[in-house]
Amino acid sequence: AMIEMNMDHTTEMPTRTGVLKQTLITTDQKSVERRFRLNFIKIENGLTLSIRRAMTYEEIEKLGLTGLSYSKKAQEIILSVLEERKKTVILMGETNSGKSTLIYILLILLAKMNLKVISIENPAEIKMESKENSILQIDLTSTETADAKFKMTYDLALAGSLRHNPNVLSVGEVRYAEEIKFFMGLALRGHMAFTTFH
Repeated sequence: AMIEMNMDHTTEMPTRTGVLKQTLITTDQKSVERRFRLNFIKIENGLTLSIRRAMTYEEIEKLGLTGLSYSKKAQEIILSVLEERKKTVILMGETNSGKSTLIYILLILLAKMNLKVISIENPAEIKMESKENSILQIDLTSTETADAKFKMTYDLALAGSLRHNPNVLSVGEVRYAEEIKFFMGLALRGHMAFTTFH
C-alpha cells in the first residue's frame, strides 16, 4: 500500500496517512474509482493499518445535512453558524465519527451560497468537484515526491490560497503542534475557518 501511494516505506515513522485510489468493478460490472484512507501506526511488533473507504462527492452531496440523522435543532444550529460567516469551526470526535463527512457537507453548502471555498488537505480524501460549484482543493501530499524546494507546505498553500481572496478556508485534520499553530493563524485572519481534531 505504501509503494502504491508513493510513500517511502523504508523510513521508520510513528504514523503515516495517505489516500489510495483503486479502480474497482461493481456487482453490476461497472468500473468505478474508489478512494481509501489508510492510516499506518508503528507499534512494538510492526505496523497496524486502518483502511476506510472515502465517500465520493456525489454520495456526500446526496447525503446532505439531513442525511446525517441529526435532530432538527442540531441542523438549525449548524446552519446558523454558516449564516454568520466569520466563525472558526473545530469539529472534535473519535476516529470514524463523521467529522470529515460533516466538514465536506458544510463546504458544499457554503460553495452553493456562491462563496469562494478553499480546502488545504493532507491528504485530500475526496475530490470536491461538480459542474455547479467547485471547491479549490490543495493536496499537500500531491508534491511529496518532488524536489524539496518545490514541496508544498502549509505556508505555501496558505499564501497561494489568500491570492484567491477566499471567503472560507478549511484545513483537513490538524494533528501536530505545527498544524494547530497554522490553523490558529488562519482563523485569526478573519476568514471563516474549518478543521477537525481528534
